[in-house]
Amino acid sequence: DIHNAIRIINSYDDVQRRSEIKIIFEERKNEEEIKKCEIKINNKIFPFSYFFKFKNEGRYSIKYSFKNCLNSTSYMFSECRNLIKIDLSHFNAEKVITMDNMFSDCNSLKKIDFFKNTQNVKNMDNMFFSCNSLKNVDLSSLNLQNVIYAKAMFYGCKSLTYVNLSSLNTQNSKNLMLIFNGCPSLDKKNIIIGNRGNQK
Repeated sequence: DIHNAIRIINSYDDVQRRSEIKIIFEERKNEEEIKKCEIKINNKIFPFSYFFKFKNEGRYSIKYSFKNCLNSTSYMFSECRNLIKIDLSHFNAEKVITMDNMFSDCNSLKKIDFFKNTQNVKNMDNMFFSCNSLKNVDLSSLNLQNVIYAKAMFYGCKSLTYVNLSSLNTQNSKNLMLIFNGCPSLDKKNIIIGNRGNQK
């Protein structure tokens, strides 16, 4: 009946509205936490900013320690084209849900000391997009069981020769399209990916 249909539509709208409000609240909370963070670049400490003034100034290493609990690291180091090494081993990732584009276009990046506590991460789309200098990526020690999206995760990683994604639960993953596209140095036998075995 028409009244029941209207009630269902209104109920759906309420659910959508609450969901959107929650997302906005979480984004604002994340922004506030980001402002409290610091970053150590070549042994000098700076307040964190997405808009690095030093992105194209010389070659540098980052040692980063988040004391704050973030829910998103999307685009955090994107376009840091002269970054050669990053240490995130003390990064607090226990509440992070999305890491998409975290290192995208880091053309000079050769070494990453990875974070722990990734059990809540769902989105890794384009995470290493066009990281042309990365040769080996071993994520076997990370908990990737809840990752749903990994589209184009390593797209354009021209120097990549080895990838270990053995902790990725591919049965949960909805989108792995283009994950290794544009990786001419990567041989199928050097890909270890989740519970579907070695594949490209």
